[in-house]
Formats: sequence, structure tokens, C-alpha cells
Amino acid sequence: GVEGDQIALGIKRSETFWNPKIALGSTPIVKGTSRIEKAYEESDQRRYYVPCPHCGEHQVLEWGGPETPYGIKWDKDEHGEGIPETAYYVCRHNGCVIHHNEKASMVKRGEWRASKPFKGHAGFHIWAGYSLFPNAAWKYLVAEWLRVKNDPLMRQTFINLVLGEPYEDRGEKALSEKRLLERCEVWSAEVPDGVAVLIAGIDTQDDRFEIEVTGWGRNEESWSVAFDVEESWSVA
Repeated sequence: GVEGDQIALGIKRSETFWNPKIALGSTPIVKGTSRIEKAYEESDQRRYYVPCPHCGEHQVLEWGGPETPYGIKWDKDEHGEGIPETAYYVCRHNGCVIHHNEKASMVKRGEWRASKPFKGHAGFHIWAGYSLFPNAAWKYLVAEWLRVKNDPLMRQTFINLVLGEPYEDRGEKALSEKRLLERCEVWSAEVPDGVAVLIAGIDTQDDRFEIEVTGWGRNEESWSVAFDVEESWSVA
């Protein structure tokens, strides 16, 4: 708006109350530009720690990755394809294998822990891996990841909405403004929607041909669609 940032404006207006409480809630979008990411970084950064049902060590549930020994894992078939139904979790501390049917008891015994001192600004981060809704079972999250991992746009949606993390893709297929601009193409002779007939005219000069394609529409409206000059050579 004309008064500047809407969030900053709302916070400023709360100063008229003696006991204001301000809550910001959102999913992050792109790393470095996400306002909710910035707000979380300025908070005491609380995460939800759950105890491993086998060793008892508390930890934050994480998606993990191919290089990490912990996180959500799954088996592969003889063709190297992932099998979502085999999804399980590997404990960060002792490598304990945690099955999905143990998740509910872990979550119920969990607690919020801050990583920075509290200075009047509490921040909370949690993602779909903790959810007790049936559709958020680990096998369904794995199935969704396997479906979208090779599509930059769909992958961003997964990272933002399922993992609750800002999107930062460093791979060759990363989608960025710079990469999109590099792939732009200039299309010549683009025909406007109102054109009904194309007519080419050639002007013959001593050393060249000047060619123009004109598009004609209703009421003698015209558009210059293309123009080119071709050199000519006389043969003695």
C-alpha cells in the first residue's frame, strides 16, 4: 500500500494497545525473500522435539536426504524405484528404525525447544512429518516426493507446503529468474489477433530487395508483421 509494508504497518498500529499480541503465520516461499522466514529468524526459533521410542533421545523430525544417515527413508525395488509403503524414520542419534505406527506416541510426548534466547518474540516451526492426519502418513509424503522431485515447480510446492521450508534449489534444474530469462526466445513475425489476411510486398532496388509482410484486419486496420532486406547481385 501507499503507507509501506503491510506487516510493519499492522505492527505499528498495535502500539495503540497496552498489551498487543501479534501472530504471523504462513509458509515460506523463496529463500532470502520470504517474509515469514525473516520473522522466524528474528524469533527464538522453537522446534518440536520428540523422543525416540527406542533410545529415548529427543530430536527434531527432519526429512533428511540421500546423504544424511537420519530422516525419512524408504526401500527401493529391483529397478531402483522407491517404494513409498516401506517408509520409516531413522533416529538421528543412534540410528534406531522408527515405524510410522510409533509416530503418534512420539508426538504426544514431544516438547517445544528454543534455539535462541527469548526476547519477546517466539517463533515456531513444524512440518507435515509430525502430522497425525491419515493423509500425512510418511508413506504418502514419500509418494508425493517421488512424484514431484524432478519438476522444479512441483518440487518447490513440496518444500514450501510439506516441509515448511523456503525454496532454494541449487541443482541443474533449478528454477530461477535468471535461468528463465536465459531461456527466453525472441519470436519473429508474430501475428496479432486481429489479422485476417497477410500480404507480402517486395520493393526492388539496384542492390537489394526490401520485403515487408503486412497483416490486414477489419476496417482496413493494418500491422507491420515482418520486414527484411535481402542483398542482390547482378550477373554480368
